[in-house]
Amino acid sequence: MNSRKKGLATLLVIGLSNVWGWTAAANPTWQWRPVQPGKRQGISGLAFVRQQAQICQFLAVHDNKGDQDQPRLALLGVPAQGPVTYQPLAWPAEHSLPVDLEALTGVPNTRQTEYVAVTSLGLVYHLRLDLRTHTIVVLHTVQIPPHEELTNIEGFALQQLDDQLMAVWAHRGQDHEPAIFFWGRYYPEKTKIVADGSTPFQVPWPLQHVRHVSDLKIAPDGLLYITAASDPGDQGPFQSATYVVGNFPFRQLAARQGTQRQNSSTLIPLYRFNSNKVEAIELVPGQNGGIALASDDEKFGSAFAGKCFAGPD
Repeated sequence: MNSRKKGLATLLVIGLSNVWGWTAAANPTWQWRPVQPGKRQGISGLAFVRQQAQICQFLAVHDNKGDQDQPRLALLGVPAQGPVTYQPLAWPAEHSLPVDLEALTGVPNTRQTEYVAVTSLGLVYHLRLDLRTHTIVVLHTVQIPPHEELTNIEGFALQQLDDQLMAVWAHRGQDHEPAIFFWGRYYPEKTKIVADGSTPFQVPWPLQHVRHVSDLKIAPDGLLYITAASDPGDQGPFQSATYVVGNFPFRQLAARQGTQRQNSSTLIPLYRFNSNKVEAIELVPGQNGGIALASDDEKFGSAFAGKCFAGPD
């Protein structure tokens, strides 16, 4: 196995003491704000767009499977306090409606106007958002490389690391069936994703009806953040947790050998939520940044947590 293929297999063994001190100091008071009511407005993926006029904008995806009356994309306006605004975006008429969008990520180095949305079966839509007209263009589509255990993707993220556009995606798992992390490289100009490796993964909490990975994001420094959720059905009750799983140590892989499976008992939930099914996480970097979360609470609709720290234009 070459060094890059060992990337995520080794990321799961770092000590969380490196981040625990920061977590204890910066643990926010989470206030969940409703976004939209009803089962068709649950949020399954979230990507930061911009900060403007004291409002943080996020792009969101919905995991709908029906006709055009069921939205696939929306823009959220999040002020420092007060209600979240919601604007559905039309899917381009020249492209078939996606079925079951479960993940969304920004594409690095594109001035925050390009995004990748991914279905549960691994169909990737590379999108461009026009911020003046609030319209979407599908630049191309690509299929995630098939795998016998890759049946239900719930997280996909991109990050520029070591001059490579790295991708991580995850089969969600269920109860005693572990989630599976996959990782590789994304080549937009070639419309190609290359898979490099995979490793199983389980969380210690929630305990029942658990999806071990409900979303994920990679920070600019390589840290992998995930959410896990308990989903007993449309009525709930839901539970969720956020974890820092480990680091993408691509700069240090050459000296490492072998792979190890994560011992879930060593993981520490950064945050726990007892009323929401978190299916979307986003990391906003910089001095005005922070963690943003969104939920798909089935018949109860969607909600957003995380403060907007937007400064002046």
